[in-house]
Amino acid sequence: ITASATDADGLQGQATLTVRVRNPNAPPTITVTSPPAGTSVGFGTVITLAATAADDFDAAGSLAVRWDSSRDHALGTGASITVSHLSVGTHTLTASTTDSDGANASAQVQVTITPTPPVVTISAPNDGTRVFAGTPITFTGNVTDALDGNISSALRWFSDKDGLIGMAASFTKSNLSIGTHLITAMATNSAGGTAHATRTITVRPPNTPPVLAITAPANGGALLTGKPVILGALATDADDGDLGAGVQWTSSRDGALGSGNARVVPSLTLGAHTLTATVTDR
Repeated sequence: ITASATDADGLQGQATLTVRVRNPNAPPTITVTSPPAGTSVGFGTVITLAATAADDFDAAGSLAVRWDSSRDHALGTGASITVSHLSVGTHTLTASTTDSDGANASAQVQVTITPTPPVVTISAPNDGTRVFAGTPITFTGNVTDALDGNISSALRWFSDKDGLIGMAASFTKSNLSIGTHLITAMATNSAGGTAHATRTITVRPPNTPPVLAITAPANGGALLTGKPVILGALATDADDGDLGAGVQWTSSRDGALGSGNARVVPSLTLGAHTLTATVTDR
């Protein structure tokens, strides 16, 4: 296009410019390539959002892509971005773009974020713990959650024999009933996800001493000096069973004579002896 002008003296000036005449502007196109429609993942999962945008006039790659969620609103800008903390629920994700002439385009995909359960751990007591009735037992647990963080204070503790026994991250209890208990520590996060951990402990009746009887030699018997002496005993315990191997023998004259429920002593010194057999349960 040339523009010209002539003044009163007949001098002329010109200016030229070049323009491109296009068809009426068409909006750009945009397609979501990730995530797939209908995706369902647990809370905290890293999700890649990707889209391709094209235009009949603007150069490839020049169109900015904006991402929004129907639940969480603006998520970021870029042809490919990652998000890891979409809220729990169903999201309509929208990828949109605008060309240099102001025409808009958008595409949508739906994803669902499901609650993930918390992680419950028990640090005390140890599995298989055995205690006597009335002994204080400390219960300690920890709960971490992708949604709520540390929610250890929300722990609830149950015994399959005694029901609810505590509601805290740590507490001590000394009145569990006698028997074997399956202890369950349970926690629920704000999205309704629940998890638990278990321990088995045994509460024993109050301890009773073992039963011990000397079977040889006979009480009040007479022995010959210089001759072998047979020592025999029976030792049993309500909890530990046979304790015979742990029997300890002593003489009031000769001191320690050895151990075992059946023992031969080469000889005893001349004189009266009080022989004592002793055993200790665990």
